[in-house]
Amino acid sequence: YMPVEWSYYRRGMAHVRARLLQTHRGANVAFVVTAGGSIGSNAQDLEETRDALGAESGPTVIFAENTDPYADYALLTKMDGVIISASSFGWWAAYLSRAGAPG
Repeated sequence: YMPVEWSYYRRGMAHVRARLLQTHRGANVAFVVTAGGSIGSNAQDLEETRDALGAESGPTVIFAENTDPYADYALLTKMDGVIISASSFGWWAAYLSRAGAPG
C-alpha cells in the first residue's frame, strides 16, 4: 500500500466532523489519533503525526500514546467515526467500530 498524504486525513476530519455534528447537534467532536506501524518507532510516528495534524484549528485532537497495538485497536473500535490509512489494522478496527452504524 502507498502512504496517504496528510491532506487526506485533514479532509477526512472535516467530513467526519460535519457528519457527526449533523447527526448529533451540539456535540463536542474530538479526534483521537493513533499512530504506529512504520518501520521506525511508535514515538517517531507520533512525532510526525503531531507535526502534521497537531496544529489543526477547530477540532480537538488527542494523541493516544499507547505502545500496545491492542489498546489502540480497542480504542478505535469504540469510535463514532474512523479515518484510516490503507492498512488491514485500520480497516478491521473501522469495520468493527460504531462508525456508520444506524442510530
